[in-house]
Amino acid sequence: MRRTTTTLALLLLAAGAWVWWLAAESQPLAVSRTGTDASATRAAVPQAIEPTAAQQTDAAKGAQLAIAASGSQPIGRDAGIEAPPPDTLVAICGQVLDAKTRQPLANFKLSFLSTRPRTVEVVTDDEGRFHTEPALAPGLVSVMHTADPDHLRYMARWDLDPPQFFLPRMTADQVWSLDLAAQAPSEVLEVDVVMPEGEPASGAAVTLTGGRRDERGSFAVEVRDLETADLQGRARFALFGGGVLDRMYLVEAEHMGAYSSDLLVIDGPLGARARRLDLFPAGVITIHARNEEGRPLANVSLYVSCEDSGTVVRGHHALTDANGEAIIAPLRAACWTVSATHPLTGRTLSRTVDLPRGASKEVDFLLGVGGLRLAASGTVVDEVGYPLGGVTVHAKAGTEEPVALVTSDNGVFAFWAKPAEHVVLSVGGGWGDDIYDPALSELPFGVAGLAVVRRAKLETRSLPFVVVDAHSGKSVRKASIVLQHPSQHFAALGAVTMRFGAANGVTHVSWKRRDDVRYTVDAPGYLRAEGRLSDLLEECGEWGPLRVDLKEGFDRELEVIDRATRRGIAKVQVREGTQVIGTTDAQGRIRVRAAAWPEALRLDAPGYRATVWLPAEAEHPGTVIVMEPVRILSEGQ
Repeated sequence: MRRTTTTLALLLLAAGAWVWWLAAESQPLAVSRTGTDASATRAAVPQAIEPTAAQQTDAAKGAQLAIAASGSQPIGRDAGIEAPPPDTLVAICGQVLDAKTRQPLANFKLSFLSTRPRTVEVVTDDEGRFHTEPALAPGLVSVMHTADPDHLRYMARWDLDPPQFFLPRMTADQVWSLDLAAQAPSEVLEVDVVMPEGEPASGAAVTLTGGRRDERGSFAVEVRDLETADLQGRARFALFGGGVLDRMYLVEAEHMGAYSSDLLVIDGPLGARARRLDLFPAGVITIHARNEEGRPLANVSLYVSCEDSGTVVRGHHALTDANGEAIIAPLRAACWTVSATHPLTGRTLSRTVDLPRGASKEVDFLLGVGGLRLAASGTVVDEVGYPLGGVTVHAKAGTEEPVALVTSDNGVFAFWAKPAEHVVLSVGGGWGDDIYDPALSELPFGVAGLAVVRRAKLETRSLPFVVVDAHSGKSVRKASIVLQHPSQHFAALGAVTMRFGAANGVTHVSWKRRDDVRYTVDAPGYLRAEGRLSDLLEECGEWGPLRVDLKEGFDRELEVIDRATRRGIAKVQVREGTQVIGTTDAQGRIRVRAAAWPEALRLDAPGYRATVWLPAEAEHPGTVIVMEPVRILSEGQ
C-alpha cells in the first residue's frame, strides 16, 4: 500500500512538472524596443513615448509586438500574437520638466490613478526622474501633482501636461515611458479655515469657484477646484492663466459633516495674505414626501441647490427612504431651493427655504394627483418574467411635454396626466438602456396593464478615446466626442445623445453595444469626423483605444432659421470679416469651406437682427444658426 501511494505521488509530481514546462514554453517572449528612432516618436506624440522592455530581445520580434502611443503599429491580434492579459499591471517611468525653463524638477510628488482603484504615488529624484511600481491598469490614466506643504516651491499644486494619457496593454516586464511638463501657478490663493473655538480646521474640504460676469450680469463659471486644509487649517488654490486677477472667486468650506462656512466672495485684488474662513454649526434640511392619503412616498428624487451671484454654487441629490424622508446636511446659511420630482407625473415641484446658521428646517411635499387621471400603467419585466426596477419610461400625454418616470422595485410604473386622446410611451430609448418590446407605443389615454418585456440585455463597453492630428500625430486639444442613436422617434421623448469632453485629446467613453450608435468628433481648427462606432471599434480592436485622426480645415453645411417660425431664411448674407463668402439658398442653407476655422461669421438679412456666429462656441451639432426677427411697428402703434 505504501509503495502504491509513493508511486502515485511520483506520477503526480512528474505530471505537474510536465504541465509547468509546457506553460513555460508557451509564455510570450519579452517585448523589446521596435528600433524606431526615439526622436521621431516624440515628434509624433510629445508626451507619450513607446514602451521599453526590461530585457532586450530580438528587434524583429519586438517590432511585431510593441505598441506606440500613435497607434501606427498593428495590434497583437493583427500581428498574429495574442494581446497580454487585461489585468496585467504596468509600471511607468519618465522625467518631469519645468514647462517654462525646461529644467528638471527634483522632489516633485506625483499621483497616478488608473481604472484600478488605487493611487500610485512617486517622488522625482535630483534629475527629475521617476519610476512607479507595476501597479497601474492599462487604459486611461490620470496624473496630478501632489502639493507639499513642507516644500516652499511646491506648497501649491502645479499643472501637468498631459494630465491624462492612454496606457496600452503590455507584458509584465515592460515599462511605459512618459515625460511630463509642469507649470507653476500664476497666483496662489491661500485660505485659513478656522473652527468655532478658534482652532485650525485640519482636513476641512474647501471649494473654490472662479469666473466673470457676462453681458447680462450673470456669473459665468471658468474654474472649479477642491482642496483639503492641512494641519494648520490652510488650503492653497493654484490659479493659472493670464486673467486670474480679473476673476471673481467664491470660496466655502465644510468639515466633519457638522460644520460649514459662509460664502466668501473675493472680487478684487487677491493680496498676499491668507483669507480667513470661519466655520459655524451647519444647517440641516429634512424633507418629507407624502401622497394625498398621507402615506409616505419612497424613492422620490430630490435636489437641493443654492444659487449665489447668478450661478448654482452648491447642490445635493437625494432619494426619500421607506418613510418618505431625506436629510440633507451639512448646509451653510443661505436661501436654498428644494425640488422634488413627482414619481407619478414626472413634474417637478420646488420650495424655497431660508436657512440660518446651524438651523434645522423641514420641508413637506404633498405629491398628489388632484385634477389628473391615470394615463397609462404597466409593468416592465426581463426575459424570463422577473420585474425590473429602476427602468426609465418616457411618457407624453397629448400635446404636453414629455416626462421621465422610473419603475418601482417590482417593475411597476404609473403615469398620471391631464385627460387627452392618446398617450405615447417609450421604453429603452435612453442612452444606457437595453432593448425592450414594445419600445415605442401610442395608446389610448387610460390604458392599464401594459406589459413591457426586455428582449435583449446589451453589453456595456467602456474604452479610452484618443483624438490626434492626422499630420503630426500630436494630441488634439479641446476636442469633443458625441455618441448618439439615430432613431428620431426616441429623440422626441428622451435624450439619446451623450457628450464627452477631451480637453487634452483623450477621454473615456461608455456606451451600450448596439449597431446604430454613431460618433462625431469635433475640435477647433479641424474637420469634423463621424461614422459608426461599431466600425471604429472593429478598426481599432476590442482592446482599444478608439482613435480618430483629424485633418485641419473647416467644412460645414449651415442652416439659418427664424427663431419664431423655425423655418429657413433665404438670401442671408454671410461674411467673414469684410468679405462676403456667400448667401443662403431658398431653404436657408449654405455650405462654408475654409482652410482654417473662421473666428466669427456675421449674418445679415432684411427684417432680422445682425447675428454673429462663433463656430468654436457652437453646441453640437453646430450647424443651425438662429436669427431674431425685427418687429416693425406700423404708424399709430
